Amino acid sequence: MCYNLLVSNKWGIILEQIISIDRMEHAVALFGSFDENIKMIENEYNVHVIGRDSELKISGEAESVGKAVKVTDSLLSFINKGETGIIILEPGKEYAREDGRTVTPYNAKKVFDISQTNAKPRP
Repeated sequence: MCYNLLVSNKWGIILEQIISIDRMEHAVALFGSFDENIKMIENEYNVHVIGRDSELKISGEAESVGKAVKVTDSLLSFINKGETGIIILEPGKEYAREDGRTVTPYNAKKVFDISQTNAKPRP
C-alpha cells in the first residue's frame, strides 16, 4: 500500500510518499547492511528516506520521489519473492602498507543478478 502527502515548508512544496512494508525482515533486507541500499537511493534520486515501524517515507521533489518509489517497489518485489541476490567482491582503493607492499582491499557487496531484475538497459 502506498499513499501521497504534499507538505509545504520553508523550502517549498515537497512530496512525501508512504510505502507499507509487510514484514520487518523485508525492511531489513531493503535497507541492507548499514543502510547502504537506502543511502544509494537517497543519493541517486536526491530524496530523503525514513523507516518507522512498518512504513517507509520517501520525500523530495515529485519526480525524484516517483523514481525512488519505483525502485523501492521493485526491490521489495524481489524481496517478497524470496530473491536473495549474489555476493561480489568490490575492489577498494589501493594503498601502501608500512612494509612497502601495495594492497587492494575488497568489500563484499550483495547485488542482484541481471536475470533477477526487470530494468531496461541504459543507452
